[in-house]
Amino acid sequence: MSTILDTQSTNYREIIDFREIGLNYVQILGHYRYNSVQQPLAQHVHSGMMEICFLKKGEQHYEVGGTDWVVKGGEVFVTFPGEEHGSGKAPENKGELYWMIISLEKGNGSFLNLAGKEKEELISSLKGIDNRHFPVSGNLVASLSEIFNVYHKDRSDLKNVTIKNLLLAVLLDLIRASRLPARIKENKKIKEAVFFIGQHLEENINLQEIANHVGLSVSHLKVLFKREVGLPPAGYYLTKKIERSKELLALPGWNTTKVAFELNFSSSQYFSTVFKRLAGKTPMEFVREIRQNAANQHNN
Repeated sequence: MSTILDTQSTNYREIIDFREIGLNYVQILGHYRYNSVQQPLAQHVHSGMMEICFLKKGEQHYEVGGTDWVVKGGEVFVTFPGEEHGSGKAPENKGELYWMIISLEKGNGSFLNLAGKEKEELISSLKGIDNRHFPVSGNLVASLSEIFNVYHKDRSDLKNVTIKNLLLAVLLDLIRASRLPARIKENKKIKEAVFFIGQHLEENINLQEIANHVGLSVSHLKVLFKREVGLPPAGYYLTKKIERSKELLALPGWNTTKVAFELNFSSSQYFSTVFKRLAGKTPMEFVREIRQNAANQHNN
């Protein structure tokens, strides 16, 4: 398992390598905004480095040491030095995310203008985060966005000072958020909505039906659902349909047409389109992968 320190920007993601401006602790800040699902994030390790993922929108899956985690909009996910992590078999979902890679190995020089005891206290506090998954404030994410803005547009002598101060503010906000009591994530009515959706995957229910069932207006349902679940109700409904379709496709005798009919899609073509968008592959590609994995296990 190799150490990965990706610095390659693309049309959909941007990475700042802070080592180019002389920072030796906070090394990488990245940002992506995906409009469709991507290939799974390969398992990898950052030796001596902490990675912090700030999910602004959407839902993302991570696997660390064989344990699966689901991160939703407004939450942060931390991996510690030497931990093998990735998205497992799940694709990288559409959404918006910032990530930061910090070296926690002892080194010379200041840490964002902190030295001596203050530097050691900051490093110790980062190492001491005892909860890898927790909510963060909108101010923290706004600071991350501002770092990109300053990096590209500030031409003053204070550019690097401004970036360092913004990075320090992000880390202090992160540490404070990690020490807050766990937030009660599920509103009771949203729990009911989630259960109701799960019981009607073979039908085509609409937002009004869901709202009526839990006693909310459609507008209130949409706001609460997105806040608590990280996806709008319609998006969550389609996601769960596709999850169910994967279970059916894995069964003998089930094909794309039969699954599309079972889950009440308007056509097998529309089902295939939604499946590709959310799963990152076509139903036929998914079935071929299952059969190949089964054949490999049999041969072994």
